[in-house]
Amino acid sequence: MQIIIEIKNAGKFNRLLELIRQTEWLSGVRVWKKASEQAKIELVIDRIAPVQSSNSRIDYRDFWGCIQPQMGILTVDRLIAEMRED
Repeated sequence: MQIIIEIKNAGKFNRLLELIRQTEWLSGVRVWKKASEQAKIELVIDRIAPVQSSNSRIDYRDFWGCIQPQMGILTVDRLIAEMRED
């Protein structure tokens, strides 16, 4: 499966890459970057290979906060609880 995400803010893109690199439970992922229509595709993360375990624990809310910074953790928890009820 391939998912294409367009991120126009370089800071958010770099934060997302940092979270993917630190996350132990997210494996089997490759991330390519294409800065413009004319640029070549560049492989920036290859998590298909075995990942060395690290001590840092990343919560799913860190990813959500990267994408939706205006929402607090309590709001995110409430929304997830509502989705689970459905």
